[in-house]
Amino acid sequence: VDVLSISGLGSPAYRVGDLTTGFVRGFLGQHRSLWPRVELRCGRRTVSTDAKAPVREGADVDCNDILRLGLPSRNVLESSFTISVLDVRDLQSVVRGDPLIGRVTLKVTNEDLGVEREQEVQLTRGGAPQGRLRIKIGVVAADADRQVLDAPAEFSLADVAASLAAVLSQHDGVETLLRSRPEALRAGGAGGLGGDTKSGTKGSKGGGDLQALRQALRAWVVRLTSEACSMAGQPDELSMKAWALLLRSAKQIVGMCADRGASGDDIQDFTVAWIRNLIWFCCSSHGEGPQPHFDEARLQRLLDLAPEAQEHPLRGLEDMGVHHLDMSKVQMEDAAAILNRLTQAFHSSEEDVFTMEPFFDTSGRVAFRIGAIVMEQGRSAKHVFLYSWEALQQWVRQGGTNPCTNQALSATRIIDLG
Repeated sequence: VDVLSISGLGSPAYRVGDLTTGFVRGFLGQHRSLWPRVELRCGRRTVSTDAKAPVREGADVDCNDILRLGLPSRNVLESSFTISVLDVRDLQSVVRGDPLIGRVTLKVTNEDLGVEREQEVQLTRGGAPQGRLRIKIGVVAADADRQVLDAPAEFSLADVAASLAAVLSQHDGVETLLRSRPEALRAGGAGGLGGDTKSGTKGSKGGGDLQALRQALRAWVVRLTSEACSMAGQPDELSMKAWALLLRSAKQIVGMCADRGASGDDIQDFTVAWIRNLIWFCCSSHGEGPQPHFDEARLQRLLDLAPEAQEHPLRGLEDMGVHHLDMSKVQMEDAAAILNRLTQAFHSSEEDVFTMEPFFDTSGRVAFRIGAIVMEQGRSAKHVFLYSWEALQQWVRQGGTNPCTNQALSATRIIDLG
């Protein structure tokens, strides 16, 4: 936890002698001074800053302290921790410790993985506000995680997933993914996403593309973290399916970055090159010196499994949280088109036109009930429109047209994705 500042510092809990010293200060016309320190606790582990210079109640305090604690679980999303602000005392702290000014209990969330995020949280004591704390929450990988990535071929797929997730969950995880792209994916090309030829300034197409790529990579880090937890302790035979699904998502991102003329074999080669570079950047050498031994044959076996999940659209839809699609009423081609459209909406963080809510949550699953409209486009192409199910039903009852095309539409043509 990076503690940046405290604002509106409240009064501390009572300690014996406070009334007497308060009376003396009042008689002498002096103000009460606080000597604040910040304490981080996770389970039985505790770490604290030194006491800050004395300030008055209600004052703002600049901290710029970094507090680190080992987490009791490899699953960072399972661990909660408490940040307390206390008033440092001398004799008055002997029996009951330094009096509490305020505290807040937090958890690492998906939003904290792979990026640096500043947030402001409320301190309370006894339900009353006691000031606000400005912090950054992040994950720091252990040396052991980088050592696993020094020789990934010598460890199980579950261990490699856990260590890679730990490194990429750090605040620079998404940037590490960007830096490790192979050269063929950096230029953007004709239709390629996230090229480095643009500065990324607001309003430029290159900047928007790069931002969309960052969002897709961050979502992949979140999914990797989730899958790594589910793989924990499993033999390779049981971990291969989860890795195949992860690599399918990775290939989709590679396809977003590659030139439109890239073949399936090109996409596969680019994916292998990106993962090889990524392991190099995440190991102990941080992308300097010789690359670690990389079992490319094992990766190729996993990549060969990845397309199998795409042969059955229902598998991909279920991965996204769509479990109730009635295939007796939906053609396989329509299901595949819906899967492709949902994938596009996920990678672009698309929002529903009615509710302005994102179609997907941060774990990569649909956030609400979706209605899909599949329309023919030419002889074989299909165009899929996605909307909030409830909002679309109401729209149809009122007007009976496709909101985006104004073409006539009946409720029976809407596919319920559950």
